[in-house]
Formats: sequence, structure tokens, C-alpha cells
Amino acid sequence: MDDLLNDFLAETAEILAEAGGALVGWEADPADRAQLDAIFRHVHTIKGSSGFLSLPRVTALSHAAEDALDQVRRGARTADSALVSAVLAIIDRLSELCRILGSNGAEPAGDDTDVIEPLA
Repeated sequence: MDDLLNDFLAETAEILAEAGGALVGWEADPADRAQLDAIFRHVHTIKGSSGFLSLPRVTALSHAAEDALDQVRRGARTADSALVSAVLAIIDRLSELCRILGSNGAEPAGDDTDVIEPLA
């Protein structure tokens, strides 16, 4: 399991860096569907991997971001600065959790409602 967790952490660090860059690009041009799709794929990948590793906080955070981004992709929601800021907060929290996972080998207990609710 340690090898799987280390692989997850290495891959997720790269994904989060790429997602952060894509978010900056998307914020500058919310009509850029390629950036939106890239961000969606990034959080979708994290969600799937974290579910496999039974990391409920990471899974819940990535799932919340994925749902909000999917609403934009389907035209049910408009991209705005509040949404971009909320997704950035999710990315920041995911980075923080992964840093703790790397140090402790376990996901810390906690509640992420403070960064999930702004996506609503």
C-alpha cells in the first residue's frame, strides 16, 4: 500500500500543478472549453485514484469540483470568478491533504465543508 500511496501522491502533485495552471488560463478566458475539459479530467483522475485508495476527504473534494465543472460543461452553469475561486480553493485543499498524507501516511480527519459549499 505504501508504494500505491507514494505513486498516488507523486501523480497527484503533478496533476494539481497542471490543474492550477489550467485554472489560471480558464479564469482569463472562461469560454476556453479546452481548459475547462483539462481541469475536469484532472479532478476526475484524482477522484478515481483516491476512491481506489479509500481517501474519503480527497474523493469528496475532487467529486465536488468535478460536479461543478460538469455543470459548466453541460451548459447548466456559467463560469464566473466565484466558481474559479472555489475550484482553486479545492485544489489548494487537495494539495494540503496530499502534503499531510505524504508526511503521515494517512488522511487526516476533518471537514471540508468550508471549501465545498462555495461551489454550490
